[in-house]
Amino acid sequence: MNYETIRYEHEGGIAVIAFNRPESRNAINEKMAREINGALDEIEGDEKVRVVVITGGETAFCAGADLKEPFTPATSKRLNDLFTRIEKLPKPTIAAINGYAYGGGCEISLCCDLRIASETASIALPEIKVGTIPSAGSAFRLPRVIGIGRALEMHYMGEPVSAQEALSMGLVNRVVPAGEALEEARRVAAILLERPPLSLKAIKECIHAGVHLDKDSAVNFVMNTANLLRSTEDYQEGRNSFREKRKPVWKGR
Repeated sequence: MNYETIRYEHEGGIAVIAFNRPESRNAINEKMAREINGALDEIEGDEKVRVVVITGGETAFCAGADLKEPFTPATSKRLNDLFTRIEKLPKPTIAAINGYAYGGGCEISLCCDLRIASETASIALPEIKVGTIPSAGSAFRLPRVIGIGRALEMHYMGEPVSAQEALSMGLVNRVVPAGEALEEARRVAAILLERPPLSLKAIKECIHAGVHLDKDSAVNFVMNTANLLRSTEDYQEGRNSFREKRKPVWKGR
């Protein structure tokens, strides 16, 4: 499929979705949202894709929603559906952040499992400065990542935080030199390719479920998931490879 507002590539089990609207700092418009959904269709239909990286350009990851287009309730619904789809993708996702990640750019990064920022990255939720609030998930995703107090501060102030500040509050997982966020994301993705895919999927499900469930329900969910994994070929392969002191060959079943 040919895309205009994004670049999509996949090689060796790693898919990369790169926002490609540099003239607008990769702000998300209707066409871009449709094309991201199209790339996700390809990813979900391709068993060879094991890890997904989402990135932008060197100076801007994503500046949020494109304010040159009308922002209607229907637009908000479509964005929220897209971001939730990214969050629920049953494969590890990594945001590689260079430059600005403002508004919806911050919110889409929160939908990814891991966030890697270049030292020049800047992250903000500036919507309060124009009399509104972020409406694509930061109000409930951000507190789970950095805590209620810090999340309130970012929403209240609307001021950007630097990459190092983001690292200190747990908003990003790693900070790398300028221009190296995508390279580091690929390196982390390559490590994840060596992990059993069913276990990665199970970990993601358990952690997301655990945020919403009471303790007893979470314990049962994790135990049941672990018991299912112990009946898989990959679990037997893991045990056998450990005993035989060799590298495991995961089959995803």
